[in-house]
Amino acid sequence: MKIFHITLLISCMMLIFGCKKSGVSGSDPTNPSEEPIEIEEDVVAQNKNVNTFEITSLLVNTDFDDKYTATFAGSEVELIKTSDSTLTFIVPNVESGTQSLGFELGEIDYEVNQIVVSNPEETVSDAFVGIDDELSSLSSDTLIDQQEVENTKKLKSEVQELYNSLTSEQKEEVALFYEANKDLFRNFNQNVSKTYNKFSRKSLANSDCPKTNYKTYYPCTASNLGDSFNELGKSLAKTGEWVGYGTAAAYLGSQVWYAGPTSWGLTAIGSTLSFGTAAYLLITEVRPAVLKLKHNLVDFLEANWIFVKAIFLVVTEEYPNETETDMGIDGKFRTIQSSDSEITEETEFFIVSYDQLRSNWNDFTELLGKLPTFESDEEAVELETGDITISNISNSNVNLVSQNGEKVKFESTTGAEEEFSFDITVNKEGFIRSTNVKAKITERDFDLKGQWYFIWYNVDGSISQTELIDFGDGGTGEHLGYNIPSNDNICHSGWHDYSQSFNGTQSYVRLDWYGLYAYYIYDPDNPGRLEVVEGSGNVSKRTALQKNNPGSPC
Repeated sequence: MKIFHITLLISCMMLIFGCKKSGVSGSDPTNPSEEPIEIEEDVVAQNKNVNTFEITSLLVNTDFDDKYTATFAGSEVELIKTSDSTLTFIVPNVESGTQSLGFELGEIDYEVNQIVVSNPEETVSDAFVGIDDELSSLSSDTLIDQQEVENTKKLKSEVQELYNSLTSEQKEEVALFYEANKDLFRNFNQNVSKTYNKFSRKSLANSDCPKTNYKTYYPCTASNLGDSFNELGKSLAKTGEWVGYGTAAAYLGSQVWYAGPTSWGLTAIGSTLSFGTAAYLLITEVRPAVLKLKHNLVDFLEANWIFVKAIFLVVTEEYPNETETDMGIDGKFRTIQSSDSEITEETEFFIVSYDQLRSNWNDFTELLGKLPTFESDEEAVELETGDITISNISNSNVNLVSQNGEKVKFESTTGAEEEFSFDITVNKEGFIRSTNVKAKITERDFDLKGQWYFIWYNVDGSISQTELIDFGDGGTGEHLGYNIPSNDNICHSGWHDYSQSFNGTQSYVRLDWYGLYAYYIYDPDNPGRLEVVEGSGNVSKRTALQKNNPGSPC
């Protein structure tokens, strides 16, 4: 078995590989979201507990060359520059225990675990079975994009076909590389399994995040996603080092490996072929967890949960005396955007982590699919009475009579027009928005008083029936209008009572009766007739109010 030959083959041609520039001296390119590591010595180990056949790196805090020849437990290895701050090598096949790496920049002791695979084909076969089990579970999950599941099955079949085409020696090499590096995505897998237990924006009860309000629940979700981004980003960056080694050894561009198993199988040879196959196996193994992450990310990016700031752009400034009036608050929730770092510390962390994951993800798009992107959407929300606080009314001649959701009723105690100001504070789902309104109480220019004929029309425009309603002295509230019993000219379908309210422009009257409602517009040029503009059903939309008797089909 030519185990150590793999290390030499992969290392000897590294000058062909164009390394990415990342970080500053002393930073860890596989963990870009963390602060730069403070290195007191010229070179330190990224990880001192390693397996044989594992790819590992040194963090360097001094000027250094592109390549060094070193000894590891007496075996010669090549250290290759893979970023502005790292040297990378493959741990050779040496005995378990404390082993030393030595070269001109320093000497480092490692704790080595020698990988031994007694049945290579069984090791790889078990990995494929595990992938099948995960895919079977996802196939019955209606929340997961099933096309993504099918794409994963296709990738798994291509990897399995590539593996089956290898020689016995190459299959053994695949098993050794896989076994040595199978923990590459472990933290990411554990993070996804623990954090996203059936999370859905449609069912907050399925998440572990606090459900106090949107501003606690969604930032918590953002933080969880950010943690997953960082774990996956580190693993993808590490896999990128694999790809660099393998493609350099075969004089191939890295894009050949990223194109997928079919292209790789037609191009790569020897130990490089088995090395790349092991990397594909690891990517395929993690893809089900990636699908779960993508699902939760899509749900998060599509959720309207941020309460917009511009809710007072068209706030009402004139309030008819003793009239329930809409304040004109334009409450909306919207989706998170890439510019929303200031919402909370968690959203800032999410956005930074997302950007870093995207930079690592780009090379893997063919293998992992597209990374979901930010969505721009919003939805209106009707504010409830408890969401709004009215305070600091500046004029003692103005009283707040009542508040009903987004509507208020002010009264002038003098009966005359009064100017005043007041504060509106809206607290919705943990978001607080406030403004000061300079307002005026005005006389109401219309009031539905006395007797009016309520006319019902057929679809063809003919009159179906007419009811006579007495609104008495007018005003707003319930039980202000009653049907007058029928006589020779008037028919009615029952005894109903009516309520009316006005909006802030004083042009619309709303009537509620018998489970229906309709809005009628007041036209100063035709004050004796109110036309319907909106209703709760087709019947209510074919009605009108009129002072004069239109006649009756009864």
